[in-house]
Amino acid sequence: MRLIKKAFQLMLLFALVTATACKDKYPDLKDGLYAEIVTNNGTMVLELEYKKAPVTVANFVSLAEGTNTLVDSAYLGKKYYNGLTFHRIIDEFMIQGGDP
Repeated sequence: MRLIKKAFQLMLLFALVTATACKDKYPDLKDGLYAEIVTNNGTMVLELEYKKAPVTVANFVSLAEGTNTLVDSAYLGKKYYNGLTFHRIIDEFMIQGGDP
């Protein structure tokens, strides 16, 4: 349990450090953790609610960066969400993606 907690803390710290790069590209963003999603229909910037859902955000970030060590060996070191398709989009509300 202690190892899992430490791994979670390291993933969150890494995510917070890398998130500062968004500030340069999007100077109007308030302080926080964001994900930039680039699609063939445009780019979205999502605010990740790490204070409300820290484990979910850490899992999402680690999958996006390819640093999650708990995935199947076929996905180790791979950016999990790259190449996925959004099959349901409701403007200003939600997006729903597939599974590789």
